[in-house]
Amino acid sequence: MKIPFDGLNLKRAGSQKCKGERERHGRLRRDSLPNLCSKGHARSKIESEIVKCTEYESTLASRESELTKTLYVSQFDIIGLISVRNESRKSAKLLEEELSSLRKKREEMLKRMNNKRERFAMECLEFQREIDKGENDELKKLLSEKEFFENEIRLLEQKNDSLKNSMLAFVEEVLLDLQDSNSEYKP
Repeated sequence: MKIPFDGLNLKRAGSQKCKGERERHGRLRRDSLPNLCSKGHARSKIESEIVKCTEYESTLASRESELTKTLYVSQFDIIGLISVRNESRKSAKLLEEELSSLRKKREEMLKRMNNKRERFAMECLEFQREIDKGENDELKKLLSEKEFFENEIRLLEQKNDSLKNSMLAFVEEVLLDLQDSNSEYKP
C-alpha cells in the first residue's frame, strides 16, 4: 500500500526517523551527537529518498509492463503452438489412417493381381495342353496323310515306271516293226 507523501507526512516521517536515530544513539551523549535530525537535513534526505523511490517505482512499473507484455506474447505464442500441435496431431492421425487405408488397398490390389496372374498362367498352360493335344491329333492325322501320300507316290512311281517300261517296249516294237516294214519295202 502506497502512502502519499505530502508535507505533513514528510514531517512525521522525519520526526519518526529522527526519533529512531535518537533511540539508537541514546547511549551517546547528546552533545556529542551532531544534529542529525535537523529539519532541513531530514527533509532533503527524505525528499531524495522519495525521488529515488519514485524513480525506482517507475523503473519497476516499466519493467513490470515489459514483463507483462512478454508474458502475454509468450502466452499467445504458447496458445498458438498448442493449437498448431493439436492440429498437427489430428493431421498426423488422419494421414496415418489414410496411409493405413492405402496400404490395405495396395495389399488387396497385389493379391488380386497375383490371383489374376496365377489364373492367367494356369489358363495359358491349359491352352498349351489343348493346343498340344490338338496338335498331336492333327499331327498324327497329317503324318498318316503324309504316309498315305508317300505310299501313293511310290505306287504311282512304280506304275509310272512300269508304264514307261511298257511304253518303251511298245515304242521299240513299233520301231522294230517300222524298221522291218521299211526293210521289206526297200528295193
